[in-house]
Amino acid sequence: MIQTGNISFVTKAVALCGMVFAAGCASAAEDRVTQKQKDKFIAAMISTGCYVNSEEEAAIVEKQTGFSEEKLTAIVLELKETGEVIRESDSLKLINEGCP
Repeated sequence: MIQTGNISFVTKAVALCGMVFAAGCASAAEDRVTQKQKDKFIAAMISTGCYVNSEEEAAIVEKQTGFSEEKLTAIVLELKETGEVIRESDSLKLINEGCP
């Protein structure tokens, strides 16, 4: 699993989403992503039941996408901007027609 110290991309993304939500500002991620990359991430999120709230689920998303921590964080932030990903407590939730 991609980690910085003991912090996985999901933990960092949840924290970043919280900061962006609280500040009400646009994503600071300079690395923009393609629609194909977003679609791959969305498919991986759907495979976890549309939530990532554990390290095991984060590992599934990371493995299925093969993306770097920076790319995953950029994708999460872009999807947050469009309302396709929201933060619920310590989880990421995908808002998508493929989700229950």
